[in-house]
Amino acid sequence: MKYLAQLILLASILNCCNQKSPEVQRTGMEEQTRDKLTGSWRMTDYMTVSNEGDTTTDERVQYKMYVDGSVMWGFESPAEYTEWFGYGTYTIEGDTLYETMISGSWAFRQVISKDGNFFRIGIEVTDSTYTQVIKGPEETTYETYVRIEN
Repeated sequence: MKYLAQLILLASILNCCNQKSPEVQRTGMEEQTRDKLTGSWRMTDYMTVSNEGDTTTDERVQYKMYVDGSVMWGFESPAEYTEWFGYGTYTIEGDTLYETMISGSWAFRQVISKDGNFFRIGIEVTDSTYTQVIKGPEETTYETYVRIEN
C-alpha cells in the first residue's frame, strides 16, 4: 500500500508539472484509445517468452497510471531493492503505445542507462482491461492489467 500511495503522489506531481505541448491532431481511434487508457491499472498477469520458446511468469504486484500524456509505474520490489518505479511521457498511435521514460528508482535508472528509455508497446484496451506486448531483442513480455480507477 505504501508503494501505491507513492505512485499516486508522484502522478499528482507529474500532472501538475506537465507542460502541455501544442495539441497534435489525432484520429478518432487514437483519441478513443487514449481516453480508455487514462486511469490507474493493476497488473494481473506477467509472462515472458524467450526467442527459444522458454516461458517465465512473475507474480509481482505492479501498478501503472496514465494521465494527460504522463505515465508512471511501480511495483513491490524484491528484498534487495528499496524501490522499483519509473515515470515519463506517453503517446498513442493506433494500437501502439510509445513510452519515453524520464527517470525512476536507482534500479530502473540502471536498466534505462543500458537499454534506453524509449519503449514501443503493442496494446489492446477495453473498458476494464489493458494488455501490452513488449518485444525485445531476446524475449517478448506480455502484461495484463485491470482498471482500478478512472
